Amino acid sequence: MRAYYGYAMGECPERDPAPLIASDAEGWTWIAKVQPQRYQWTRLSFASQPNSHWQPEDLADLSPEGKARAVDVT
Repeated sequence: MRAYYGYAMGECPERDPAPLIASDAEGWTWIAKVQPQRYQWTRLSFASQPNSHWQPEDLADLSPEGKARAVDVT
């Protein structure tokens, strides 16, 4: 299993007060503000893996900070 993660820059007021962890039929996504105007996300998908430019919908209007990275979490 591989967890994909990345960073996005900008404003996401919905995520400022608290992190989000949300599950769906294909896996889960975690999002948190880690610095002013910087958010980190992690996606673990049980089916298809996101591409290197994937970003959670909550952060779709923010600027990605580089490509998504992956780590083996098995």
